[in-house]
Amino acid sequence: MADVDGVSEIVIASPIGRQEVTLTLASEGSTVTGKAQTSAELVDVNNGKFDGGVLTCSVDLRKPFPMTVTYTLTYEGDAITGKAKAGPFPASNVTGNKVS
Repeated sequence: MADVDGVSEIVIASPIGRQEVTLTLASEGSTVTGKAQTSAELVDVNNGKFDGGVLTCSVDLRKPFPMTVTYTLTYEGDAITGKAKAGPFPASNVTGNKVS
């Protein structure tokens, strides 16, 4: 069974280039809270839900410019795949791994 708790490292293939993000997450029931560390800042994870191996959440970035990124990530064991939708940009592919 997939587990979202812990640290996950993801890579977003965004229109502005490869973006690396470290997610540190904790769940209580289906609710998920935590932090997202980008190359520029540490922000809260908002509206986190984990159901059937799928994490949905968002983060509000301030750098390089303000925008909300919405994630839909599927956890299969330690492997992560999914999409990230950043502001006005089209959805980008996400890959990654749970590291702890």
